[in-house]
Amino acid sequence: MYWRVPLHAFFRFDPAKLLEWPLIYPTLFGYLAGATVRVAHALGVIVHPVRDFLGAVVVARGVSAAAGVASVVLVGALARHIESRGAGLLAAAFLAVVPIEATQTHYVSVDVLQDVFIVLALIAGCMLVAREGHAWALLGGVAAGFAFGTKYSGIVALAAPGWAILEVGLRRRSLQHAVTLGAAAIAGLAIGVFASCPPCVLNHEAMLRALQVHTTNSFSSAPTSYGGSLSPRIGW
Repeated sequence: MYWRVPLHAFFRFDPAKLLEWPLIYPTLFGYLAGATVRVAHALGVIVHPVRDFLGAVVVARGVSAAAGVASVVLVGALARHIESRGAGLLAAAFLAVVPIEATQTHYVSVDVLQDVFIVLALIAGCMLVAREGHAWALLGGVAAGFAFGTKYSGIVALAAPGWAILEVGLRRRSLQHAVTLGAAAIAGLAIGVFASCPPCVLNHEAMLRALQVHTTNSFSSAPTSYGGSLSPRIGW
């Protein structure tokens, strides 16, 4: 199973193994899950994570659960900032029962953690529109980088600071300011990607191969190695 890789890497800690990663997924969730299991082992919650793999999975699910709570809180805070306290409570309540949010918190799954960083990118974008500072552009890029380092599709989070930069540039009628904000966002993206998924940078050829696999699977109706297939009606 894919998640055996971080469990082995952290149980008998070997920094080199953290870079030898099957990049079907980026590394951030695996790093957090592996570190959580190692802490649980140190506290005596799990005697031998490698032998008791299912026990380790139960502990690693804590990362998904914590991310689920964080994403609900952050969405509530964002809606409150944009609109009102009532809107914040309503937004948080809706996210808490969204199917992917409600189900994936029960799995060792990257999706809920990705949501956290996407929401953080949205928050940075809103603050960038309000304050027009380069720091918010940088932070938006970092959040998008962490979203990508959790799951490749997280790169879409860059749209949040990107749209904010466009809005600020048009409001100021300043191409120069928009360009410098864009440079800050791209710098933040690079920092976020390298911090959350070092092998994505140091072994970028493996990352590109993984992306090719995902691209092929996304446009093919043939069954994949894990049994999934693309339906002409409902997609994945």
